[in-house]
Amino acid sequence: MILAIFPFNQIPLYQHYVDGDVQALRRPGDPAGREGEFVEGAYLAVSARSKHPQEAADFINFFVNREEAQKVFKLEQGALGSTKGNEAIKSELSPAEQRTLDAIQTSLKTAGTIPLPPKGQGEVRTLLSETAQEIAFGQKTVDQGAQNFVEKAAAILNR
Repeated sequence: MILAIFPFNQIPLYQHYVDGDVQALRRPGDPAGREGEFVEGAYLAVSARSKHPQEAADFINFFVNREEAQKVFKLEQGALGSTKGNEAIKSELSPAEQRTLDAIQTSLKTAGTIPLPPKGQGEVRTLLSETAQEIAFGQKTVDQGAQNFVEKAAAILNR
């Protein structure tokens, strides 16, 4: 068994590379009962400075609400924004896509809104990657890398 964390809509992608069925596991809640997961989809927006706000809004409306678009994109961009859309595509889904839809629908019952990441999280992510490479290539021991990462990450997040 391999355990990995990735968005539900990537189940069909991983299914191509493994024997057996890729399954979605729920993230555990915390001791206070808050859920440890959220559901996200395509982030579509129109800039306030757009030269074509109506056309952009029409595209978003098509992408989100029109059955022909839903049947083309299915779950590619994450959860569909409507029960009607989910029903429109349900019969056209592969077994892996059906597991994706089921996982999303189950999560919608309890998932919360995604918290905004702290300022500097991009730098911390880059630092983590760099630290992992330094350890992997023998430039630092695990202890040195961990110590360095914690110190630098704290400095970034405390700016």
